Amino acid sequence: GTVGTVGTVGTVGMSVYSSEKLGFGFSYPSSFVVAFDRTGSYAPRSIPTGEDVALASVGSYSKSFVTVTVFGKRVRGDTDPSRPSSGKDFFYERVIRPVVDSPTTIGFSLTNESAAGDGDDGHYDFEFEHSVCRGETIEGKAGALRCIGNFGQDLPVQSRIVIGRSIVRQGVILTLMGSIRTDRGDVLGEMAEERRVVQSVVNSFHSSAV
Repeated sequence: GTVGTVGTVGTVGMSVYSSEKLGFGFSYPSSFVVAFDRTGSYAPRSIPTGEDVALASVGSYSKSFVTVTVFGKRVRGDTDPSRPSSGKDFFYERVIRPVVDSPTTIGFSLTNESAAGDGDDGHYDFEFEHSVCRGETIEGKAGALRCIGNFGQDLPVQSRIVIGRSIVRQGVILTLMGSIRTDRGDVLGEMAEERRVVQSVVNSFHSSAV
């Protein structure tokens, strides 16, 4: 099958990514690199229900580390795919809850969420702060959590701001997540610009005709 296509848009310095087969698109800075594109390997019916599948990812990996990834998860049989559910509770349980419950999550704070529209015209916008431990999480002094490696050493915690949007298309929840690292500090005040860029990509994420 065909994979997503990349082209240019009217806005200077912007490219557009689209997948006709899965029915979504978004625009992103032309300076970003396409890290991977797996949309050609999936049809809507072949996307599993119990896990998020990373479908495509673009990002900036030079001075900063900003990534934008689209995930797909098929809606379980408890809903009618011909009339997709919507609303904050529906999306929270399927998009946010798995992040909160992940064994690698050491810190999480949902800072914004909103839902608008219904069905293929609906979307769910969110923002959260997320800290990840790649080792074992234990409780330290005064209840503070520590991230420990195999030899008892403290491991650095990876912290990010994640801004995203979810839509439902052909019975599949498609979620675009833009990620900004915060554990490196705000180098030269660049984080505000990175947030602006990520927010613009998220705002452009939409369902498209199949």
